[in-house]
Amino acid sequence: MASTSSLTISQALLARAISHHASSQSTDNNRLSLSTLPLPAFSGLKSTSHAAAASPRRLPTRNHLHRSIRAAAVETVDVTTETSLVEKSVNTIRFLAIDAVEKANSGHPGLPMGCAPMGHILYDEVMRYNPKNPYWFNRDRFVLSAGHGCMLQYALLHLAGYDSVQEEDLKGFRQWGSKTPGHPENFETPGVEVTTGPLGQGIANAVGLALVEKHLAARYNKPDSEIVDHYTYAILGDGCQMEGIANEACSLAGHWGLGKLIAFYDDNHISIDGDTEIAFTESVDKRFEGLGWHVIWVKNGNTGYDEIRAAIKEAKAVKDKPTLIKVTTTIGFGSPNKANSYSVHGSALGAKEVDATRKNLGWPYEPFHVPEDVKKHWSRHVPVGAGLEAEWNSKFAEYEKKYKEEAAELKSIINGEFPAGWEKALPGDGSWHGGCLALAELARRGLLLPSSLPKVVPVVVKALHYDIRRGSHSVGSHVRDAAAYVCWAFGRAYYHTDMRNILEQLAPHLLSVGCYDREVNCRRAAAAAFQENVGRQGNYPHGIDIVNTADYFSLSSRVNSYLLVAVSIAQYEGYLYPFVEELMFNKICHWDKVVRELAAEALSALVKYEPEYFAHFVVEKLIPYTLSTDLCTRHGATLAVGEVVLALHQCEYALSADIQKRVAGVIPSIEKARLYRGKGGEIMRSAVSRFIECISLSHLSLPEKTKRSLLDTLNENLRHPNSQIQNTAVKALKHFVKAYFVSSDKGVTGGLTSKYLEQLNDPNVAVRRGSTLAIGVLPYEVLAKMWRDVLLKLCSCCAIEVKPEDRDVEARVNAVKGLISVCETLTQAREDSSIRSGEDDISVFHLIKDEVMSSLFKAVDDYSVDNRGDVGSWVREAALYGLEICTYILCKRDSMSFSKKPQGVEFMPEMPSSPKAENSKINSFFDANLATSLVGGIIKQAVEKMDKLREAAAKVLQRILYHETVFVPFIPYREKLEEIVPNKADLKWGVPTFSYPRFVQLLKFSCYSRDVLSGLVISTGGLQDSLSKASISALLKYLQVVEAEDLNGRGSREYMLCNDILWVLQKYKKCDRVIIPTLKTIEILFSKKIFLNMEAHTPTFCAGILDSLAIELRVSKDFSKLYTGIAILGYIASISEPINSRAFSHLLTFLGHRYPKIRKASAEQVYLVLLQNSSLMPEDKIEKALEIIAETCWEGDVEAIKHQRLELYDLVGLDTALFNTANKASSKDNERRPVTTDENASYSSLVGSSGF
Repeated sequence: MASTSSLTISQALLARAISHHASSQSTDNNRLSLSTLPLPAFSGLKSTSHAAAASPRRLPTRNHLHRSIRAAAVETVDVTTETSLVEKSVNTIRFLAIDAVEKANSGHPGLPMGCAPMGHILYDEVMRYNPKNPYWFNRDRFVLSAGHGCMLQYALLHLAGYDSVQEEDLKGFRQWGSKTPGHPENFETPGVEVTTGPLGQGIANAVGLALVEKHLAARYNKPDSEIVDHYTYAILGDGCQMEGIANEACSLAGHWGLGKLIAFYDDNHISIDGDTEIAFTESVDKRFEGLGWHVIWVKNGNTGYDEIRAAIKEAKAVKDKPTLIKVTTTIGFGSPNKANSYSVHGSALGAKEVDATRKNLGWPYEPFHVPEDVKKHWSRHVPVGAGLEAEWNSKFAEYEKKYKEEAAELKSIINGEFPAGWEKALPGDGSWHGGCLALAELARRGLLLPSSLPKVVPVVVKALHYDIRRGSHSVGSHVRDAAAYVCWAFGRAYYHTDMRNILEQLAPHLLSVGCYDREVNCRRAAAAAFQENVGRQGNYPHGIDIVNTADYFSLSSRVNSYLLVAVSIAQYEGYLYPFVEELMFNKICHWDKVVRELAAEALSALVKYEPEYFAHFVVEKLIPYTLSTDLCTRHGATLAVGEVVLALHQCEYALSADIQKRVAGVIPSIEKARLYRGKGGEIMRSAVSRFIECISLSHLSLPEKTKRSLLDTLNENLRHPNSQIQNTAVKALKHFVKAYFVSSDKGVTGGLTSKYLEQLNDPNVAVRRGSTLAIGVLPYEVLAKMWRDVLLKLCSCCAIEVKPEDRDVEARVNAVKGLISVCETLTQAREDSSIRSGEDDISVFHLIKDEVMSSLFKAVDDYSVDNRGDVGSWVREAALYGLEICTYILCKRDSMSFSKKPQGVEFMPEMPSSPKAENSKINSFFDANLATSLVGGIIKQAVEKMDKLREAAAKVLQRILYHETVFVPFIPYREKLEEIVPNKADLKWGVPTFSYPRFVQLLKFSCYSRDVLSGLVISTGGLQDSLSKASISALLKYLQVVEAEDLNGRGSREYMLCNDILWVLQKYKKCDRVIIPTLKTIEILFSKKIFLNMEAHTPTFCAGILDSLAIELRVSKDFSKLYTGIAILGYIASISEPINSRAFSHLLTFLGHRYPKIRKASAEQVYLVLLQNSSLMPEDKIEKALEIIAETCWEGDVEAIKHQRLELYDLVGLDTALFNTANKASSKDNERRPVTTDENASYSSLVGSSGF
C-alpha cells in the first residue's frame, strides 16, 4: 500500500513514547532526541535520474514585522513562463476540474476554478519534486487543506507527470475503486501528502510537516551540508479558518517560528451556505499576525500571476515565522452565471453553464483535453525532478562519508526503520501504551510501510504479552489492549497479500491473549483483532471456525475461555504449542491465585492432543519450578504437575519409571526446602493437597516411605485452621487412602480410624473440624471394624458442647457432614451381598434410626448465636440434608425387606402412639412417628426467618415427596403436602410472600401445627419488618377462612392456634429466642381482635398467657420482652371478668419497676385500661385514679413517686404486699447479677440497665 513521508503529530506521539526529548547538542548517547526518532515511510535515496539540480535557495532572514506596503522581492523565481501560456495552463487546470466534476455529477468545481493560478505557480514554478518518485525525501510538501477542492490537486498531479493520476483516473473521479476519491487520500493517490477532508485538519497536518522539517534540519544539517531543506505549502479556505483545530495548530506554528511553512488562504467570501458575511466576519489578517505569522495580501488572485509570485518570494524571505498569503479569488472564476455564488461551491455547473464557461474563457477543446503546448511545457518536470533528486542523493552520499552516525539515523528514518533495540528504551507501561497507539495510527494513516512490518511485529507481540508484576498485582492490561488495537489496525490498513505472513505470526499470540488473558476487555480486543484480519484474508485456515468459537459472548467468562474456547481452538494446527507456552511461562506463575489454578486446569485440558509432548517436555519443565523461590511460580507449577499427570492417566498414557520417581519426589522436596513457611505456606498447602489427590487418582507408583510422608502431610493440613486447606486435604485423603492403603493394608487403616476418633476430643477446634471431615471420607474397609464407635462419636459431636469454651459451630457442621458421609459409606457398601453380614447389617440401620436420626433432629434445633449472627443455621442446613439422606437410606432398606414397594399411607392427624400401632410397624426402620417428626422438623425451618434456610427446607421436602427411586411412606396428609409443595422447578421458596401462605395451611393439622407455629412466630415477631408483615398477613388470612366448624369447639382454627401458642410458651419457657417473638405475635393478634371473641375459651387462653407472663417477666431485664408483656397485660385487662382483674393487678406492679421507661409504659397502659374498662374499680374512684396517673412523672425517682403509687393501689384495692414482694425480688436480682463472658451480652446488659 502506498505511503508518504508525511511527518504528522501522530509521529510526535510515537516519539514521546520512545524516549525523552533531548536537544540536538545532547552528549548523552543513551537518550534519544526527537531528531533521532524512527519516523517511518520515506524513500528516495535511490534514483536513476541524474539531471542537474536547481540553484541554492537559502535566503537571509527578515526580522522586521509585516508592513502594510509589501517589501521588494529578495530573490527571483527560478522559472518564468510566457503569460499567454500561463493563462492557457491555468485554464487547463480549471477545465480538467470542471469536466471531472461534470462527468461524476458530483464534486466542488468552484475552488479549483478560483485557485488554479496559485496552484499553477506552485507546481510549475516554485515547488521542487520528482513526479516519478513521489516519496523522494527532500521534496517540497503540498497540503490541500480545503480537501473538497481536490480536483485542483488531481489536475496538477496529472499535468506534472505523476503516474498515479492518468486521464482515465480523472474521468473516474469520485467513482468506486478510482485513485481520485472525493477528498485527497494519501494511501490511495501517490503524490498526495496527507488525507484531508475534515476542515482544519489539513493545515494542522501541514504544521506537523513543517515542524518535522525544522527539527530534522536542526538535528542533521551541518555547516557544510544542508541535507534537510524543503518547504511546506498549503491551501486553506474559509471553512478551515472557522475551525478551532486550525487556529490551535497555527498558534503552535507561530510559536515555533516555522519559517518554511507557507499557507495560501483562498479568500473568496463564499461558503456552502452563501456569503461568509452571514457567519464569518473576523479579520483573519490580524488574527494571524497575533498568532505570530507573517501576513501578505494578494488582492487579485484570479489573474495576478506576478502578484502571487512576488508574495511567494516575500514569504521565502521571512525565515523566522510562517507566512499566510491571503489571496482574494473569485470562486468559480470564468463561469458567467455562477461565479462568486454558493451554487458553484459544491455541485456540478451543468451542461449549459459548462458550455457558457468554455465560451467565456475561450476554451475550444473537448472535455479532459490537454493542449499540446501545455503538455510539452509541463513535461519538463519529470527530468528536472529526477535531476533534483539525483543532486540530493549525491549530496547525501558526501554527507554520509563525513557524518556516518547521523547519516545512518537519517537513513533509517527515510526508510521507515526502527533503531535496533528501540523498544528497550521504553521506560514504562505508559510509553508502551502510547507507542502502540501511535503505531496503530501510523498504520491507519498509511505512514507505516508494509516493508516495515517484519520489524514492528516482534514489538507488537511483546506488547500483547506485556504484564509487569508489581507486588500483589500487575500492570499491562492497557498495553495489551492497545497492542490488540494495533493488530486490528493492521488488518484494516494493509492489503491481504501484505498481511498474509504477518497474520500467521500474530494469530497464535492474538488467540493466546483472547483465550488466556485475565481481563475480559483484552480477551475481546484480541479476538476482535483476529476476526478483523481473518475477514480481510477471506480464506485463512480454520479462521471462520475459530471466529465462531471465540466470539464476544463466549470469551466473557474466564472459565469458559480457558477450559472450552481454548481447548476447541487448540485442535487446529499451529496453536497447541503457543497455548502451552502461554500457560507455562505466563499464567502458571501469574500473580492472581485464581488464574494460576485455572491455568493448571487449562493445561491439563490440552494433554489429549499430544500426551507424549506433555509427558516429556511439559512435566520435565515444570518439576524444577515447584522449588522456585517465587511463591506464585512454585504454587502454579505444583498444581500444574498434578493436573497434567492426572490428565495423562486419563488419556491412558503410561509414564516412565524415571518420570514417576521425579513426580513422587515433588512433595518431599517441597517439605525439605521448608516452603510451608510464611504467608505463602497456606497457599502451598492447598496446592500440595491437590497434587496428592491427582497422583492418587493416577495411581502413581510411590515408595512406602513416600506414602507415609504424604499421609503425614495430609494430616498436618487437616489440623490447619484454614477451612479451605482442610477441605482440599479431605478431598485428597479420600482418594489417597483408597489408592495406597486399602489394597495393601499394613496396619495403617485401623490406626487411622482410631487416631481420628481420638482427635475428636482435642481441645484445638481446628483439629476437631478436620478429624470429623476426615472420618467422613474414609472408605468402608477402614470403617468396617469400628463403625459403631464412629457413628456414636459423631452423633455426640453433633450436639452443642457442654463447656462454653469448647463450643465451635464449624466443628458441629463438619460432624453432621461427616456423620452423613459415614452412613452413606456403610450402607452403600453393605448393599453388596458379598460383604453383607446379617445381624451386624441390621444393627447399622437400627443405629441410624435410633441414634443418627435423633442427633440430626437435635441439630435441626441448633440456634447457636455468636458475634457473626445465627451461626446455628449452618448446622441446621447441614442437618436438613442429613435427614433427607438418612430417610432415603432407611426407606431403601425397608423396600429391600419386602417383595413389593410399600404404598403411601394416609392416616388420621393423631400420631399412632398406641402399643398396637407400634407393634404393627415393629419391623420397619422408617415408621409413622419418624415420618411425622421428619416432616415437622423440615416444615419448621421452612417458615423461619432466614430466606436461605426456608428455601433449603422447602427443596428438601419437595425432593422427599417426589423422589424418583425411593418412596418415603407414612407421611401424614401427603396429598395436602403435595398440593402445598408442587413438583415444579424454580419455585421462589425464599420469598416470604410466596412461602408463608402455603405452609401456614398446615396449622389445621395437629401433627404439624406446633412445628409450624414454633417456626412461624420467629418470623412474625422478628425484627425484620417485611418478614413480619408477610408472615402475619398469611396467618390472619388463614384465620379469616370460615369453615363448617363450631367457633367455640375444639375444631376451631383460633382454638387450635391458642392451644399451640400455649404449648410454645410452655415448651420454650425462659428461652428468649422464641418467647419474645411469640409474645410479640400474641400482641399483634390481640391488636387484630384475635382470641378475644372465643367466649368460654378466651379466659382459659388468657389465664395461660398470664401464667407464662408471670414467669417470663419476673426479674427480666429485656426491654423488648417487658414492653411486649405490658402491652399484652393491657389487652387482657381490657376484656370482661374475671381474668381482667388478675391482668390489671399484674400491670399495676410495673409502676414500681426499677426502669423508668417501663414505669412510664405501664402507666400508659393502666390509663388506657381504666378508660376502656370501668369495671376494674368503683366509678367514684376512676377519676381520681386517672388524675394520679396523668399528673405523676413516672420516669422520675422511684422513691419520689412511691406515695402516688401506694395511693393508686389503695384506690384499686390492691394489696401493697405485692408491691413489697416485687421490690424485694428486684433488689435480690440486682445483688445476684450473673457474670457473663460474652462481651456483647455485657454491653447489652449495660445499656439495658440504663433504662434506655
